[in-house]
Amino acid sequence: MANEKLFTAIYIPETPFVNGVLKPIKAKKYNFELSGSKKMVSNLYHFIYKRDEKQIHSYYFEDLEDDLERYLFVENNDLYDDFVSQFRGGGQGIGKVAWTFI
Repeated sequence: MANEKLFTAIYIPETPFVNGVLKPIKAKKYNFELSGSKKMVSNLYHFIYKRDEKQIHSYYFEDLEDDLERYLFVENNDLYDDFVSQFRGGGQGIGKVAWTFI
């Protein structure tokens, strides 16, 4: 488990964030339903999406001092590829990270 990557961070500067919800450009095409959300702190949100009874967790982080510094940490599971494809350019990956403290 130590070498397993739990989440991948993607850079999403152009994805609208409206009323506490991400609005991916291609959301209708990939048909993910937001099944839960929680504001953790002022600039960190936890979102749970589902499709076909499978869930994918993501954490949205926004730099309060720079509106373009916005990242989404996405769970690595079988929905990952389709989920990140909703975002313009499929999300610009910044590398895999093992985020084990969540």
